Amino acid sequence: MKTKAQRRSRKQEQRIAEEIGGRTQPGSGNTWHSKSDVRAILDLRIEAKYTDQDYYILKRADLFELEDAALRGGLEDWAMQVDFSLFSRKYAIISYRWFLETQPLTQRPLYQSVIDSEAKSLRLHVNEIMTMAGGAAANGGDWSYCLIFAPKDENTSSYALIDWDQFLHLREVAKCRLQAGPSSSGSS
Repeated sequence: MKTKAQRRSRKQEQRIAEEIGGRTQPGSGNTWHSKSDVRAILDLRIEAKYTDQDYYILKRADLFELEDAALRGGLEDWAMQVDFSLFSRKYAIISYRWFLETQPLTQRPLYQSVIDSEAKSLRLHVNEIMTMAGGAAANGGDWSYCLIFAPKDENTSSYALIDWDQFLHLREVAKCRLQAGPSSSGSS
């Protein structure tokens, strides 16, 4: 018999799969050949996390594992959804590189944190995130938060934290750009 947490997790994964046009992974990604919770093959991997607290502990190892699985899956994009269930707030943690590729130059991150190279995790507080989002909304724009894990070596890992709906919108815009191909300006 499944616990309440397992049922809730499964429901979150099914909702994400529907939103991205993917499927849930067998065993919620716990096998070596089916990593991550939700996958749109050769496109996107999602790791689903939720909390009933006003914070979520983001682990560096979880992000590295997700990035590695996406790379081994054929250079797929990836995201981690963090659902603050009691606050009805969902956020995406994505590659900062991908985020910059999808943004106009005028929409760069509003907030930034550099996490110490020895840190294994970061506590994300929903109230702080909502305060940032509210400030950006008051200024009439989307918002983002850049998280940079300081390098232990030459590889710096950086991530953007954005609203889940903003992430879904960026994915659609990116897909449309890919389907349109390179612009053919200047030819008659």
